[in-house]
Amino acid sequence: MEYAGPTISKGTVGKETRIETYDTFKAKYRLLITFDRDTGEDCSYDLGSWTAYEISIIDNEAGIEIFTLSGRNNCATIVDQFMEQFK
Repeated sequence: MEYAGPTISKGTVGKETRIETYDTFKAKYRLLITFDRDTGEDCSYDLGSWTAYEISIIDNEAGIEIFTLSGRNNCATIVDQFMEQFK
């Protein structure tokens, strides 16, 4: 599976026509996030409600997962835990 952006073709037209085609983007990594909100009895969807989550970073060239974080917490804490891994 390729993770490339749009393919671009450009060139010059005239005496000697030259057309170049290239991919504009090829990602080394892929970020996968899945989550499920647990609002509890009060049914509130605020940042304090609980979220069950799984976060993975995949190396596209090697085809392996290089980072994973999962659990159940509130959104603000999940973001803090994720950012802490990359300090």
